[in-house]
Amino acid sequence: MAEPVSSGAGVAVAIKMYGMAILLAIVGVAVALGYLVVVMTRMPRTRSEWVVSLVTTVVGSIAGGGFIIQRFGLHEY
Repeated sequence: MAEPVSSGAGVAVAIKMYGMAILLAIVGVAVALGYLVVVMTRMPRTRSEWVVSLVTTVVGSIAGGGFIIQRFGLHEY
């Protein structure tokens, strides 16, 4: 039985298969969609409130997913 591929090796394979430009485009689309969610859900009263909403959404998306994976041991087989 083959050992599972680590995430670092998975990223390396994805870069070799699709190229860095494609992966950066995917990340860009994900950030843009997060931005749209923030903007469309509620119009802020001030610019600083808008910036806080945007930063919170992006950081929550990145860190929240990593936290869930670590917390529930989804990276372990």
